[in-house]
Amino acid sequence: MLLDCVACQLEEGAGFRLRYNGRLDLIPLGVNTELFCPRDKSEVRRKFGLPLDACVVLFLGRLSFIDKADLHPLLSIFWEIVGQQKGAQRLLLVLAGSDRGNYVQALEGYIAELGLKKSVRVIIQPQEPHLLIAGADIFVSPADSIEECFGLSVIEAMASGVPQIVSDWNGYRDTVEHGITGFLVPTYWSRCDSDICQIAPVFGNQWDFDHAMLGQSVVVDCAKLKEYLELLIGNPNLRAEMGKRARERALTFYRWPVIVRQYEQLWSDLRQAAGEPPFRGPSRMSYTQPAYFDVFSHYATRLLDDASGLEITPLGKALLAGKGPKLINYPVIRTNLLQMELLIRTLAALDGQRMPRLPNTDSGRTMGEVVTILAEDQKVYYADHIKRHILWLLKHGYLQWKDCASSRESLTNTSTPSQATEIGSAFQE
Repeated sequence: MLLDCVACQLEEGAGFRLRYNGRLDLIPLGVNTELFCPRDKSEVRRKFGLPLDACVVLFLGRLSFIDKADLHPLLSIFWEIVGQQKGAQRLLLVLAGSDRGNYVQALEGYIAELGLKKSVRVIIQPQEPHLLIAGADIFVSPADSIEECFGLSVIEAMASGVPQIVSDWNGYRDTVEHGITGFLVPTYWSRCDSDICQIAPVFGNQWDFDHAMLGQSVVVDCAKLKEYLELLIGNPNLRAEMGKRARERALTFYRWPVIVRQYEQLWSDLRQAAGEPPFRGPSRMSYTQPAYFDVFSHYATRLLDDASGLEITPLGKALLAGKGPKLINYPVIRTNLLQMELLIRTLAALDGQRMPRLPNTDSGRTMGEVVTILAEDQKVYYADHIKRHILWLLKHGYLQWKDCASSRESLTNTSTPSQATEIGSAFQE
């Protein structure tokens, strides 16, 4: 979508169409599945001072409504669930991560306002987060920011065998398997950014205002979030089954060895593509790749094509017999711009005595026939490469095209006798 948006802006602003036609590979981030793994919850909870008998719901990430998630709706939902439990089960919501913009202060004020101090714990910059995740029963992340592109903490929870309840938003929907490893909470949005887009240049690269305003316009379905939380809180067996499936999914798709193999395959594909000769390319860069023949072909008196007839000259026969000037004396041969071997093979293709397996060449061959013979004989040669060698041999008189004598004669007699007389008289005057 971002590439399409840039292309549309270029078309509207500069008046030309530009589309990305390359490959776009999708390789996820990886997780250390030995570090993030299921552990004894009792041991982990003792380390963090968490109650052993509670159902622990964990949010782990940036504590920021600007570029992560507004957690106020989650607190409101949790307050409702705690009120409905009426002491039937102890619940604890842990909000852990780095504090940005003093958001923790706002959260703690709202926690106090809701009377949730005993049911919600805030941990700033937790040590050993892999242990904290393993000690949770449910992982929750109602992300609403356009900055949330993948969500590494989600696959860390997967690897730890903890079911996830996350917003159906960007990368989350590619990692969480709805109804299998956890639940995706529907999100809703509408076009409401015209003024934000217009004033964005004023702030330069300071995106806090934009991201905060946009995040506040993204709706994470509160009713569904509450429904999924209640379902997992009240069903330990479902939590265990989803946790098991989550661990299996992490091992299958997100272990680092799995990710590395994908990169290695990508590198192999790109190396193979980069090694292909440029003449096999499917497209042309119209402004940077020249078209020499198309531009300058009108300079020539005549154009030769595959149907043009070729003959070997006496000079060419002498060269094949080892007489006459040596090819190595030509600069174009010394600098390897042309290959001596291919020049000789080109002459031999037009001399029946040199290639007896070929039909008699007394009548010559066409350029197309010579190209086909040499291309089949040496797989490394391609048509344009062979043609340049043919033209060089024509240029130096080792070959001639069959009707060159008559054409040369016609070129020297393009003026009628009366026209020549008139021109001569004009100069004499």
